[in-house]
Amino acid sequence: MPSLYQYICDRCSFNFPGGWGCDMYAQDDAGIRWGCRHPLECLEIRKIFRNDAPEELIQARTGITTYSVCLACITQFDLDIGGDPI
Repeated sequence: MPSLYQYICDRCSFNFPGGWGCDMYAQDDAGIRWGCRHPLECLEIRKIFRNDAPEELIQARTGITTYSVCLACITQFDLDIGGDPI
């Protein structure tokens, strides 16, 4: 899939990685977060959980991250914005 967003400052060339701007994840029983990339995120989520997993469990262990930056130290990081991905 092609990148939809490319964040680059016109003044200093500071930039974020290119991409969709946010990523879905699912957290397994061991607490490991697995990325679920578009356009097959729902299939990726089902691979992590049992097919008969309750919807409440899936909702509790899925979320969305987006690129962010600390304005004090200019550190880039993935900000967990939660959300209702499915």
